[in-house]
Amino acid sequence: MFQSKVSHQWGRNLRLGILFTRCRKTALVRYCLCILLTVIVTVFVFMALPAQKETRPMAIRNTRLTLETERTGDVRKEQSVNKENEPASEVEARADRIILLYTTMWGKREWPFFEKIEKYRDRHDNKCPVQNCVISYNKRLFEKANAILFHSFGGDAVSRLELRLLSQKRKLDQIWVYFSHASPNSVVPHPSFFNGFFNWTMTYQQTSDLVIPYSWELGTWQKRSNLDAPYEIVDYADGKDKLLYAEINRCGLIRDRFIKRLQRYVPVDVYGSCSKNFHRRAKIMPKSSQEQLKLKKRYKFFLAAETDYCADFITHRFYKTIYYGYAVPIVLGGADYRSMVIPLSYIDVFNFDTVKQLGTFIKFLDRNVEEYRKYQKWREEYVLGPPLSWTCELCKKLNNENITHKEYKDLSNWYDEDSCDRGFDELKVFLNRSRFAG
Repeated sequence: MFQSKVSHQWGRNLRLGILFTRCRKTALVRYCLCILLTVIVTVFVFMALPAQKETRPMAIRNTRLTLETERTGDVRKEQSVNKENEPASEVEARADRIILLYTTMWGKREWPFFEKIEKYRDRHDNKCPVQNCVISYNKRLFEKANAILFHSFGGDAVSRLELRLLSQKRKLDQIWVYFSHASPNSVVPHPSFFNGFFNWTMTYQQTSDLVIPYSWELGTWQKRSNLDAPYEIVDYADGKDKLLYAEINRCGLIRDRFIKRLQRYVPVDVYGSCSKNFHRRAKIMPKSSQEQLKLKKRYKFFLAAETDYCADFITHRFYKTIYYGYAVPIVLGGADYRSMVIPLSYIDVFNFDTVKQLGTFIKFLDRNVEEYRKYQKWREEYVLGPPLSWTCELCKKLNNENITHKEYKDLSNWYDEDSCDRGFDELKVFLNRSRFAG
């Protein structure tokens, strides 16, 4: 009797278990179907978005970089005087050439360090030679624009689907410009994503249609002329009681091996989030820009070690150092510095056979002040001019009727990782040679 009850109870529990399992499976299927339906609806909404016009015209807002006359390290932005929410018809009436900034830049609708064409002046107060271009953020001008700029990096980049939809309504002579400052090793999305869409390139590479080096918002060094103010003599060796520092915020790269080997021969103070990998106690850079500048001016040398060793790739690590004049940069990168940088304004790691030899030279300059001053003497012959006006250069190019139409069918072949291999391989050989040399 007892066994019969147990069997009955067991059978009942089994049926309930099966029913519960079926219910769970049904709920799971419904949940999955719900997610799939949500994804499908989202995709269709996204596909529809590019074809829609903006309901509110974007204001044409421009900013220009104002250089500080006193080297404080601060950069100010001056708001332009263009009208807010300017109608597309007024823009068309004011310009022969329209340049549309289609994407955001670093997540911001207003592009940083934007130089208004009609306000641009070179260091001798000369205007941009062409004044018939207007730059706008108003997407209603898409079909009328002569050139469309796309910042093609990270979250700013448009999707390939959106580019295809935009291609259906672009006019035949409209120029699409690919703009990126990231190296081929770091750029996301990969350039192959944009094959067949763009006509011009705007990058740091010297082979770009529009060359925009990392120094473009800081200013351009040019030969001093009789029209420039006389050079004010400054002793850049004065007050320097520290030798060499670096700022490293990406850990685990091959440059870490170089720095650790260099520390065997000379003291190298490493600041940044990777500092703890080079010192027993992490070195903290002051948060205040003024305090940072005071600290940096105490050093004779700065290690401008790039994250990537690509051709022409010279970043702010180098340019800011000579711009503010606080140290002599020791460069470690893949660029041909001899053709791109003022002579005797830097020390190239690859000009030495081993790390030890470099360390010996650094100690020599530390002991011989007059030899050290030679690396700041170039400032007597050069003067810092205004920032490079890429808008002026673009407008001049749009007015050049002799330029033939072209298309980058294989952008990845032009902006290729191979351009980074030479510098990387050279650094590996240099480190291996240094290891065997002691």
